[in-house]
Amino acid sequence: MISSKQKTNILIILNISLMILIILAQCTKKTIAEKEIKQISLIPFALIKESKEIILSSPKNIPHPSQIKIVKKDSIYIVQKGNGYFYAKQDLMMRFFACLSKNTSSYIISSNYSEYTNYSLDEKSAFNIRLVGEDREILIDLYIGSLDATGERQYIRRGALSSQILSIDDVLSPFLNTENAFWVDMQPFKAKLKNNVILSVTRKEEIAVREKSLESSFANLEELFSSLTMIDVFDGLRAENTHTSSFTFRFEKGDDLTISLSPLENGDYIFFDTSGRGSYILSGYSQKRLLQAINALFFD
Repeated sequence: MISSKQKTNILIILNISLMILIILAQCTKKTIAEKEIKQISLIPFALIKESKEIILSSPKNIPHPSQIKIVKKDSIYIVQKGNGYFYAKQDLMMRFFACLSKNTSSYIISSNYSEYTNYSLDEKSAFNIRLVGEDREILIDLYIGSLDATGERQYIRRGALSSQILSIDDVLSPFLNTENAFWVDMQPFKAKLKNNVILSVTRKEEIAVREKSLESSFANLEELFSSLTMIDVFDGLRAENTHTSSFTFRFEKGDDLTISLSPLENGDYIFFDTSGRGSYILSGYSQKRLLQAINALFFD
C-alpha cells in the first residue's frame, strides 16, 4: 500500500513536472515570437509543374530504408516499380502538391551545415523529396528532419549542403511514406467499370454471355470487380504454374482484359492483367470471392 506521505510526494513531483512542461512550452512560443517569421512555399508550383519524376526516399539510417518513384505520364502520375508501373492515387498527389506549394510559416534556425545532425537533416537521417526534370536534371531536393519539442513544427532544408535549417509548420508528416499501398491506387478496375458493363467472361473453353437470366450475376461481378482491392504490388517477374487461373472479360467500352491468378505459398495470389501494368498481390479471401462471382456465371 502507498502511504499518504508517498502519495503527497508523487503529487508534488507530478505538479513540478507539469510546471516545467508549461514553462518550456511558453519559452518555445516566446522564442518563435522573437524570430523573423516569413511565409514561404516549400517548393514553388512552377517546379512541381516542370518536374517529370518525384522520388521519395526514407532515412538511410533506419533498418530497411526504401524509395518510391512517381513518374508523370502526360497529366497522370504513375508509380514505377522495376519493369512495371501502377497508377498513383491522383487525388492524393494533388493534396501532396498543394502542401508543398502553399505558403507556410517559417523561420531560420541556423545556416551552419555542421548542425544538420542535431535536427536529423544530415544525408542519413533526413527524409528526402527530390523533383527531377527533363534530361534527369535535379530541380530541387527537400530534406525533412525531426519535429520540434512541441510536435507542431518540423525542421527542413532545401538544396545543397550550404542551405539553411528552417522551422516550418508540420504540414508534411502525413506524406512521409514510401509504402506502395500508400501511393498506389489499389483499386485498379474502378475507373474501367465507371459507366461501363461486362458483356462476357471466358473461362478456359467456356464463355458466359450477358443475358437476362444472368443479369444479377453479372451485376454482382461488376460490383465486386470494381471494388476489388489489392494488398500490395508484386515486384517480381510474372510467374504461372499449374494452379494459375485465367479469365477474359469483354466490356461494352474499351479493350478486352485477361486476368491471371497464381497462388503464393502464404495463401495470397499474384494478380496479373493484360492492361500493361505490373502485377499486384491479392489476398486469398478476395481471390475466393472473385472466383465465386465468376463461377456463378457458369452452370457447373
